[in-house]
Amino acid sequence: MKLLLSGSFKKNLGMTLAELMVAVLFIMVALVGVLVGYIRCMEWNEMSRASETALILSKNRMEAIEDTAFNQIAGTYNNVTFSQGGFNGIGVTYVEDAGAKLLRVTSSFSWAQKNGRVIGGDRNLNGRYDVGESATNGILDSPVQLKALFFDRD
Repeated sequence: MKLLLSGSFKKNLGMTLAELMVAVLFIMVALVGVLVGYIRCMEWNEMSRASETALILSKNRMEAIEDTAFNQIAGTYNNVTFSQGGFNGIGVTYVEDAGAKLLRVTSSFSWAQKNGRVIGGDRNLNGRYDVGESATNGILDSPVQLKALFFDRD
C-alpha cells in the first residue's frame, strides 16, 4: 500500500531571500552592539590608566610638600602647576591657611584623553581657572584631587 501525499507538503530546500535578509540584519545589530561595547571598554581602560597616573603624580607632589620646611610650603607650592612629560595633563597645588601653624593643601589634576575629552575642570590644561571652567572656591575640580593638612612641627 502506497501513501499518496498531496501537493501541500513541499520539501524545504533552503531559505528564501527575505529570511536571509532578516537573519543578516539580526547578526549586524548584534555585531554593532558588541563593537560598541568593546570600544567603551577600551575607553574606560584608558581612563583608568590615566587616572592612576594622575593619582601617582599628585601623591608624589604631596610627598615633595611633606619634605619641605613648613614656612616655605605656601611660597613654594601655592598655585603652582606640575606635570610629567609624555602625559597630557597638568596638576595645580593650592595652599590655604587653616589656622595657627596649620595649612590645607589641595592637589588637583586634569588631563586629556586620547579621544580629546578633558577630564577635570581645567578644560585648556593651562593650570589656571578661566571663564567657563569648573572651579569650587577657586580650586579647579577634578576626579583626582588630594587634600591634606600640614602642621608646623616646631
